[in-house]
Amino acid sequence: MDKKLKDKKKFDSVRHDLKHIIEELARVIEIEQDKSPDVEQLVQLRTSLERLENRFRSQQFRVAVLALVKSGKSTLLNAWLGNELLPVSDFPETARIVNIRHAPDAPQGKLIDGDVALYNAVEINEYLRSLNEAGRACSMEIEDDVILEAPLAALEDQALGEQQFEILDTPGPNEAGAEQLKNRVYRLLNEVDAIIYLFDYTRLKTDDEEKMLSKLAEIRPELLNVYAKRLFFVVNKIDKRSRHGLKSADVVQYVRKLLNDFVGGVSWDDAQIFLVSAEQALLARLVENGNASPKALRDFAKRVLGDLFDENNVDWDRIKDSAPLLLNKSQLPSLEESVLSFIYENRYALFLDSMVKDVDRHIKEFHNYLLVTRTSLSTNREQLQKKLLLLDKELKDILIGLHGLEETVEEKKQELRKWVEGEFNQFRDTVIDCIMTTFDGIKRKEGKIGDSIRSFLKQFTDKIDAIMIYLSKITEYPDHHAFFTVCCMKMLIF
Repeated sequence: MDKKLKDKKKFDSVRHDLKHIIEELARVIEIEQDKSPDVEQLVQLRTSLERLENRFRSQQFRVAVLALVKSGKSTLLNAWLGNELLPVSDFPETARIVNIRHAPDAPQGKLIDGDVALYNAVEINEYLRSLNEAGRACSMEIEDDVILEAPLAALEDQALGEQQFEILDTPGPNEAGAEQLKNRVYRLLNEVDAIIYLFDYTRLKTDDEEKMLSKLAEIRPELLNVYAKRLFFVVNKIDKRSRHGLKSADVVQYVRKLLNDFVGGVSWDDAQIFLVSAEQALLARLVENGNASPKALRDFAKRVLGDLFDENNVDWDRIKDSAPLLLNKSQLPSLEESVLSFIYENRYALFLDSMVKDVDRHIKEFHNYLLVTRTSLSTNREQLQKKLLLLDKELKDILIGLHGLEETVEEKKQELRKWVEGEFNQFRDTVIDCIMTTFDGIKRKEGKIGDSIRSFLKQFTDKIDAIMIYLSKITEYPDHHAFFTVCCMKMLIF
């Protein structure tokens, strides 16, 4: 069986298993997010996983190109494309992230930015230039990327099928207006499958070189170890080297030593370091493809003829035959063969390896979130238990206080009952004495009336006793009822 077919079958099998893992991870994160919808960590994790899912479905294989401003990054990318699609000038240009997709069916390029679609290299170049100007003036983080579809010269005869091969053109870390894209760029570094770092030969042994390497050192150690074999370093503008400059082997050795000094713990191989002239390569490709403007053609002739260039004495048809020679001199084909072709040939394994590590990263982040949440819940439970103990003690103190209050209320009831009884006994005795005194005088005058009065007094006494029984029940209610009744009886008699 053909090796590529075997690789494809293995790729499909592993991809199927990986798809199941991603779906399960998305499901459990969604369940947790439903419980805690406002937790920012979960929101970011879910958003990141959605990007991973989209990349997995579209089978995007991404290569990021990073460089300090004016290192020739856009020139290198244009050389890979064989056309001047990306704007190049003496001033910083890249202020938007551009996703360059290998598309053999779009020889003149196709730019997509929202509702905008352009199909002409000149229009695309001007549009990107205007976007960059607007991007540098914007202080907000820009989330939307520009899609640029065009054939990569090294892969122009290669069809990717379902897969997408993308190169990300990112702003340099020292580029004006790039600050608002910093978080976006760093986030992309977690999602790419390979990284190409571009050095400027004319700025080796300068502070700018240290800035570039410091950005590399900022990458998390575990991520750097993952990408160690997928990191490639390109020293551009090697054509600027004078006869007194370092030899090629010395330049490679110098860069490797720098990497070891700035980024320890990783073993760097000379095979990961390339020396090129992007400008020579671009001019040669433009001439080969028939995309050279009059200015580009003059610059090409100057490169070929050097000090012998005389615009009035140039055989333009013959000079174009030198394009392959200048391309080889640029050493770009060697870079393409070693990097782009290597990446393309190993895209199945590299893609799956990148996806597995990315999925593993999401699983670990979610696991860490659950550990922190469990620790927080445990701490909260201990705090609640302490609060419950305090509340229980306070409740017991309140109950003790209520018990004492009940005893006090009962004592007051008893005192009130005795007071009411005493008042009525005194009232009854006073009334009886008053009536007896009055009617004793009457009895002496009329003896017959005495018996009737005694009968009346007995009935009156019985009534008073009935009232006392009633009052003894009333005193079970608020005290003012009994007091009010006593006052009324006194007023009635007197």
